[in-house]
Amino acid sequence: TNFFTDIYVRKLDTNPPDTVWISHRPSPGAPQPNASSTQAFISGYWVFVAFSSTASNLVAVDANGALRDVFRFAIDAAEDADLVSVDNQGEQSMVASFFTDTGRSISRDGSLVVFRGTPCDWDAGPTDCADGQVNCLCPDQDNDCSASSGCSGVNQVYLRHVVGLTTERVSRVGLGANGFRAGNGRSQLASISR
Repeated sequence: TNFFTDIYVRKLDTNPPDTVWISHRPSPGAPQPNASSTQAFISGYWVFVAFSSTASNLVAVDANGALRDVFRFAIDAAEDADLVSVDNQGEQSMVASFFTDTGRSISRDGSLVVFRGTPCDWDAGPTDCADGQVNCLCPDQDNDCSASSGCSGVNQVYLRHVVGLTTERVSRVGLGANGFRAGNGRSQLASISR
């Protein structure tokens, strides 16, 4: 009834079969989603569904508004979805985040979710920084998002540890004792092996 694409899970192991609405806030009185949700992936134990959405009202605070974000929803819990596409401090990027175009985007137990995005405004974590900085997405470029930095508009692949509340960039190049730096080209088509 909201005129947008929504995500549902049909549970055939119940009698009668039960349909669970995934892409909404189950809180009493919560509004219906104000935009579409797509790209759904279910965990191996059928406990979680990961999906992407441009709806800005699936969590209590959606700082980037109508930009696409990635979420994880517990099928049998009457709780809001977890916002997955965030950095180590729980901050959303001011650019859209997506699932990779193919492959398994959520781990078997639902604790890991892989996605892609181009967030030059994120803190990618201290292991990404050759010089010990904390706030650097592109080391040696001082978080420069200009085209000349090699960072602007380049998709990177990220892995969110939902339980540990950490996000790491997996599309990176090892620099030995100097840490890591972002890949200098487009990364996509990631898949989780377990």
